[in-house]
Amino acid sequence: KKKGYGDMISMLLSAFVFSLTHLTNIVGMDLSSVVLQVGYSFVVGMVLAAIFLKNGSILQVILVHFLIDYVNRIFTEQPSSASTFQLILFAGLLVFEAIYALWLTGRKQEREEI
Repeated sequence: KKKGYGDMISMLLSAFVFSLTHLTNIVGMDLSSVVLQVGYSFVVGMVLAAIFLKNGSILQVILVHFLIDYVNRIFTEQPSSASTFQLILFAGLLVFEAIYALWLTGRKQEREEI
């Protein structure tokens, strides 16, 4: 953001870096679990970046990160043993989170333009 990128680009770059940090989990995890976790981490990174861009509070980001990890632990630990319902619920949550992050970031840009 300080280098002149807009909120949307800043959010996406931040989410990309956040998701790459989860590649370290490749040690000890099967490839499908790592791919799922990296994709999931990208969406979560979007949400966390959008929250920070909107509120400027790293404390809120830490709290939300903890809550997301705590609530979704069942989906990221053993995706191969999750039921179809759990996988659909997980996918729905990811879509909702991505839309929310895009909405938050887009809304902030609209206010700045006014």
